Formats: sequence, C-alpha cells, structure tokens
Amino acid sequence: MSSTACCPDPCNNGNPLTWLLCPSIDHVSSALQILLDLAREDKGALVEKVLQHRNPELCIDVLRKLLKSSASWLSSTAACIFGVLLENEFMVLKLQKGAEEDNNLICDLAQMLSVDESDVVMNAAGAIASLVETASGRTWFLQNQSLFNEALERLSVLLENERENTVNSAALVLARLSLCEETCEKVLSYSSACETFRRLAQCLSCSHKDTAMNAGFAVGRLCGSRQARILILREAKEHQLVSRLQALLSSGSEVEMSQTACFALSCLANDEDGHALLMESTSVPALLDGLLQMLQSPEPDSIWFAAMTVRVLVSRPSGVVPVRMHYPLLKQLKLLSMSSSTGPELQEEVNMCLRRLEHLSKPPPVMVTNLTSTSYTVSWERCKPESGLEVIYSLFDRNVMLYQGLLCQVTLPVSPHQSMEPLSLLLNLSTPDGDISPFSEPVVITPEKLGFRLKPPQELCVIGSTATHVHLCWIEPEGRVKPRSYQIYCNDTLVKTTTLLGATVNGLSPATSYKLSVSSLGQGDAESPRAVIEVRTADDQDHAPSALTVVVLGRHELQINWGVPVAPLGRLFKYELNMNGCVVYMGTERAYTARRLSANTAYTCTVTAITSRGRCQSSPVTKKSARDEYLHSSRYMLSPIHQTASKRSTPSSIQVMSEVKKNDTNSPATLKSKVHPTMVQHRAIDLRKDRLRQGSAVVFPVSSTDHLMVSNGEHSEYIFRMQTLSSIPEDLTHFRAKISPGKIDGLAGLQKGLVPGLVYQFFMNGVRLGSYAIIESLGYIHTDGRVSAAKSTVSGAIAGVVGAVMGSPIYLVKTHLQSQSTSSIAVGHQYKHRGMMHALLAIHKQHGILGLWRGASAAVPRVSVGSAAQLSTFSASKELVTDLQVFSEGSWLIALSAGMISSVVVVLAMTPFDVVSTRLYNQPVNHLGKGVLYRGFVDCFSKTLKKEGMTGLYKGLGASYFRLGPHTILSLLFWNELRTLYHSNS
Repeated sequence: MSSTACCPDPCNNGNPLTWLLCPSIDHVSSALQILLDLAREDKGALVEKVLQHRNPELCIDVLRKLLKSSASWLSSTAACIFGVLLENEFMVLKLQKGAEEDNNLICDLAQMLSVDESDVVMNAAGAIASLVETASGRTWFLQNQSLFNEALERLSVLLENERENTVNSAALVLARLSLCEETCEKVLSYSSACETFRRLAQCLSCSHKDTAMNAGFAVGRLCGSRQARILILREAKEHQLVSRLQALLSSGSEVEMSQTACFALSCLANDEDGHALLMESTSVPALLDGLLQMLQSPEPDSIWFAAMTVRVLVSRPSGVVPVRMHYPLLKQLKLLSMSSSTGPELQEEVNMCLRRLEHLSKPPPVMVTNLTSTSYTVSWERCKPESGLEVIYSLFDRNVMLYQGLLCQVTLPVSPHQSMEPLSLLLNLSTPDGDISPFSEPVVITPEKLGFRLKPPQELCVIGSTATHVHLCWIEPEGRVKPRSYQIYCNDTLVKTTTLLGATVNGLSPATSYKLSVSSLGQGDAESPRAVIEVRTADDQDHAPSALTVVVLGRHELQINWGVPVAPLGRLFKYELNMNGCVVYMGTERAYTARRLSANTAYTCTVTAITSRGRCQSSPVTKKSARDEYLHSSRYMLSPIHQTASKRSTPSSIQVMSEVKKNDTNSPATLKSKVHPTMVQHRAIDLRKDRLRQGSAVVFPVSSTDHLMVSNGEHSEYIFRMQTLSSIPEDLTHFRAKISPGKIDGLAGLQKGLVPGLVYQFFMNGVRLGSYAIIESLGYIHTDGRVSAAKSTVSGAIAGVVGAVMGSPIYLVKTHLQSQSTSSIAVGHQYKHRGMMHALLAIHKQHGILGLWRGASAAVPRVSVGSAAQLSTFSASKELVTDLQVFSEGSWLIALSAGMISSVVVVLAMTPFDVVSTRLYNQPVNHLGKGVLYRGFVDCFSKTLKKEGMTGLYKGLGASYFRLGPHTILSLLFWNELRTLYHSNS
C-alpha cells in the first residue's frame, strides 16, 4: 500500500474514499473509478463503504461538488455513483437531512439534464430515477414545486433525445414518478403535460424495449387519475395511443413488453370513456389476435395479463360483442377454464370472462294475468345477463310476433283470429350483437279462458203467453264473440231462427206444458249451449174475465160478479157487461147490480175484457129472475111494451158500442156520456148505489206494459191528493220524500236507479267534460290570456247539449226506476220495470227508438244551462282564486274553492229545469207514446209557473243542492286534478 505527500492526511490508495478527499485530481479520478467498479459489482457494498467512513457527509459533499465539474467524465461518474447511493432509502433520508436548507443535490441533478454531454444527462436522469423509486425520495423530489417543474420540463425534452439510453432514462424517471398518484397529478397539471404525453406515446414505438416498456408503464399509471383520463382521451386519437399499445402487445419479441402493453390497455379501458375510445379503434381485431397469442403462451404471467385485459374489455357491453365474435379467443378461454394446470388467480380471471361472454339461456315461461274477452296481460321475468347487454324481448303466438321491445309486461288486445284457436305464447330473448336465446316453453290459453266460446242468451223469460202463443225475451250473451242469430227450440225441436232479442212461438196447444230453449249461433254455425225455460200455455178462457156468477136478488134484480182474467191479453182497459145482447155496463168495476128487470125472465150474461190486443168474452151464464106473484102490481116495471122499447133501442146501443170501440182509449167517464140516453138515468143511480154497497173494485196491471185506465171518481181523487200534497210546506215534503221510501221500501229503496244513474253520469259527464276540455285546450274560451265569460258559457252549453243527448235514454230509465215505489207512498205514474236493460227493451219495443229520447226536450236545456253555468263559473272562479293568491300555485284547494262557488250557481240554474224534466219523464203516456199531462218542455214550464208560481219551479231546492252540490264540487276537483296529472306526465 503506497502513499503520497500530496494529501493532508496519509493518502492510501487502498481506500478510494481517502483518495476522493485528496486535492489531486488524479487521485480523485482513480477513486471515482474504483467506486464505480465497486458499484457495478455490488451496490450494497458501495453504500456500506460510504456509510462506514468516519466522515460520510464529507464524502457525499465531495461527490456533489463533482456533479458541477467541468470535466464531463467526473460529473457523469459522480452522477452514476449517486444513482447507486439513492437506491438505498436510508441513504436518501441521510442525504435529505443534510440538504434540507437548499435542496442543492436535486437542483444539481436537474441542471445536469440540460448539459450537452449525453453520458452526463443519462447518468443524471438515472440518479433522479433512483431517487424517485423510493417513497421518501419522491416526497423529497416534490417538496419544491418550481424545481420539480423544471426537472419535469427537462425530462420531457429528453424523451426526444437521439440517444436511446437517455430517452430510456427519462422514460424511467417518468415511470417511477407515476407510481405515486400525487406525482401523477402534478405531472399532468403543469403546462407542458400535453407535450409530455405526446412524447410518451411516441416512445411506445421505440425500438429500445426498456424505453417502450417504461413509456407504456407511465401511460398506464397516468390513466389512473381522472384528470389524466380527460387529457389522454383528448390526445389519444391524435397520437394513435391504442394502435401503438396494440403494436407493443403484438410485437412478440419480449414477454415483458406484451405484459406492459396489457397493463396500459387495462388501465385505459378501466374507465367508461377510455373503454369507448379503445373499442372505437380500428386496431381492436389485431389487439384480440395479440391477446390470443398471449393466452397460448407458455408463460403463466403472460396468460394472466392477457386474461386480465380480456376481462377489462368485456366488463362493458360494447366490449362483449367483438370478443364474443372472436371464436378462437373464446375457445382458448374455455380450454383454460377446463385445464388442470390453470392457477387459482388465472382461473378466477378466466371464469369472470366466460360469465360475461355467456350466451342467452332459455327464458322461463311467460305469465298471463287479467284475462278478459277483450285483452290479456302477459309478463315475464327480467333478464339481466352478465354481459350487461340490452335485452330485447320478443313475444310470439306460434309464428306471429305479438310484441318486441324492452318492457317485461304488456297488455295485448284479443284479435278476431284468436277466437277459434288457442293461444300458444312463446318468449325469446335477443341482444344487439345477434345473440338469440331459445324459445321458452309455450303457455297455452284456450278460447274458453278468453271468453271466446259462444255463450247462451241471458235472462231468458216469458213476457206474454196465450193459449196458443208464448212470447220470449232474452239479453245478448256476455263475451267478445257476438252471435249472428238465435235458434228457438220447442221440446228440442227447432221451430224458429231470429236475429232479434225476442221471438213468439206459435201453434201451441192450450193448457199444455212446454220446454222452450234458445241457443246462440255464431260463425261457422257454431252453436252455444241452450238457455231453457219451462212454460205452460193458458186455457182457452184464461184471457176472458173469470168466475162469472149471477145471483138472483129478487124479481127485478140480479147481482153479477166476475174476476180478472187469469192471463190477460195485452193491456187491460175496461170490462163490458152484456145482458141478452145489450150493453148494460162498461167500466173497471168487477161487480154490477141490474135492477128493474122483468120477473120470471131468463137473462143471459156475458162479460168482455177490452184490452190493447182485442176483446175476450167469457162463457155465458143464464139466470132467471124470480117469479112475480102479483102480476098486476104497480111494481111490475118491465112490461112486454117496455121490452119492445128496449129492443127498439138496441140499434142505438149498437151504435154506441161502435163508438166505444173507436175510442176505447178514452176514460170510462167519456164512454158513459155516449151510452144510449134511455140507459143513462137509471144507470147513474145504480152505480152510485153499487159504490155505497160494495165499494170500488181495483184491477191491477198484469205486466209491466199493461196499464189500467182510471174512472172519473178515481181521477178526481188523484187531483185532490196532488193538490193536498202541493199545499204541504216544501221542507216537510222533502223530509217525507226522504223518509218514506226508506221506511216503506227499506234502505235499498233509497238506492233505486243507482246503476242507470252511474251509467248516465259516465255517458253524460264523460262526453260533456271531455268536449269542454277539448274546446279549452284549443284556446277558444280565452281572450288575451284570460277566461272569457261569454265564450266559456257558450262552450259549456255546447258541451252540455252533446252530453245530454248522449245520456237522455239512460236518464229516462233512471227516472222511471227511481219513481217506482209501493202503492202506499207512490207519487206520479208508476212503471213496472225490472231493471235498466228490461226498461230499455220495453220502451224500445213499445215506442220505438225515438221513445228512448222522450223528455230530451227538457234534458237538453237543463244540462246545457247547468253545464254552461257550472263550467264557465268554475273556469272564472279558478282564475279569480289564483289571482287572489289565497293558496299556493297549483294547489288542489284552488279547484276545490272554485267548485264550491260553481255548485251554488249550478243548483240555482238547474233546479227549474230539474222540476220540468222530472215531470216530463215521469208523466203517463197514451198508446201513441205521447204524454198525457204535458205536451213538452214549454207547456210544462208554463203550466207549472202559472199554477204554482216561481216557488213551484224551485221545489226541492234544498234536496237539489245536497245532490248537485257535492257532485259538482267533487267531480270538478277530480277532473281538474286528473287533467293536471295527465299534462304533467305527458
């Protein structure tokens, strides 16, 4: 071991650190060479030697001074030694502690990056790379932002250096800086970040594998931050990032390069926008081919990186489609999943890929609910494939597509062709890439479930029967399939086919039981089951008055009594009594006392029932008056001369009867005035005596279409009763009107006419409010943005006219049904309807189609006036309440307040029309369907006003408000809220 005298201390060449401290440049150069060789052999030995020196800080200070040496070899070697020392974190902390004041070491290294000497730059970049490899070194490097930006700018420039080693060192520094997210953010936040990214992207195509790998790693790490993704997505297309990474992956020269490319691609595709950028690239097919080569590689790490990249690609639906169409890649994944040599981590990645790439499976059968004759609802389970692709559902009835879309429930109408064959519902699934699942198991729905099988007629009943005829009536069967016609059977023998809802079976035997049945006939002569009814025809004499008896009261009096017909033929008007061919009585009573007869004389009596369908005469009964024991007594009243006079009066009687037949719809009082004058005097006396002796006899109608005419006495009693009722105070009348039906008819009596009332409201208000809403939506009721009183009134009246015309038939039936009551409290004319449908059929049969609109002349003005008052007042009131800002805008209380105001106006406007309408609807009619009491609206209005005054037109005002008030308030409130809900959703 030699020493020289040039050193202040003994300079021993065996210790290079001693020479490093020597002032001789030769000794320093030799020491640096020895330390560099030691670093190449054992980096840890170099670090240990420096730390074990008695003054390591002095040694480090000398090395730092050498960084500034003008001799490039000295500064380059010193930078290289620092690169080895900075790899040790303890050394980094020691160096950082010694340089806390000025950060001069980092500053010196950063300045060396701009030197023209390539070796100096390369070793300085390497030293910085070693520094930022450790966490403490990166923290130290980031402490001074300006120094960091300066170094970053010089590193970015170095990426375009001519020497590959220099470029690699710069890329390595950036790669190591990207290990820290904070550093990534700072790298991308400085002004030249775009340029740095561009140069990194170019480095991906560098022939030097380490440079490409470092650049790829840096790009991958930079994609981890949101700020970096924004920058990269903005610059990626221009710099062909995806194609460069694909080329790096497919190079095949180095396994590490492919793995680094997979890492960068997976980092890029991990974000939604980055994934979209990747899948839009034209390099996707080549990229998938490169991944397939890696999956076929013997290197387990390469296989894992490739599987990981495929898993990231298929994590979104747009990546599933191209990967699924790459059949070799899909096949290789399946082979890896079945291989026993596949490790658990790789198996997990492969299984995740295969789950995402799995094709659609067979869906479960559909579920059918809400089966009706017009529609049915089909639903199914929602399919959520692992691929995340949008599933399109296709519903078929065998080969006919019924629905295709994204919903999982659909309500379908029943088409006519489905009425004969059962439905076979099938479901299959599909995705936009053409993946189609198998069909589900069929769900069969028979026509019976849909109500397509013909059903028998409903409510088959007998509405008229004679000795040889039976008249049947029925209602159209339920279900979507309507019959073409009906077949009528008598004892299982087809006797008639008709398209009407009624038929008459003729040629029957009297007093005989028959089994009559009716079936529906559909398309293709398909016949429904039969509706059956048992009926017995009447006896020959069942239509005539029954039980005719004649009792001899004396020599000059006979008492004749008879009963009502067992089966009246049509509407019964009156009875006609004949004695020896002469009419002696015509009226509604069923008893008569004949006086001033001849003694010991036979009298043959017959009674004829006069009905709307003809005359039915009873069998004759002959009785002989008692013998007169005093032939010359003055009590003998009927001498042969008198009988001769009676015979002479016969032609007049015949004439009177001919007039009676012509006017058989007149009242009995009118008929009495037309009887022969010779009979009037004693008959009037007899009738008064008969009433005092026997009382009046009442004959009730035998069916809903038969009405019995009343006598003058009964009519007078009726007029007296009505006058008495009209004299009762109005409030008491209302009270009685409410209490009496509930007391006599029970709680159900208060709800009479509920069904037609609801149907009437549906038709009338549905059309009325719908028409007004259309007019309002077209802007016809507004002037300069405000509601016009005149326009809204006219619009409401027009809507009311349309609604009243549509609902008038149902209102007529409602009035009939609500006026029906027991005889003890009955007011007005009584109809015997069994229900709404029966009433409609009966009115149509008796008075024709125009008969259903009887009383519409009152309903149309009533509803038009009420509608005009209601809707115009509601619109104006709602606008007024809104302007006053009493409630918040859009509050339901605005509509409620406007409805309450409108209800008062409506009741005041409609009550007179309600009174007139009710009287017109409920008045009796003659055989021509014309009203008996009033000719029409104007006639009824004028008569009521003349006889009862204005108070007569406002009868029932309190009851009207309790009916119309809540109805108006609630209907307008719900109407307004439903319209608001509809407009908000649409």
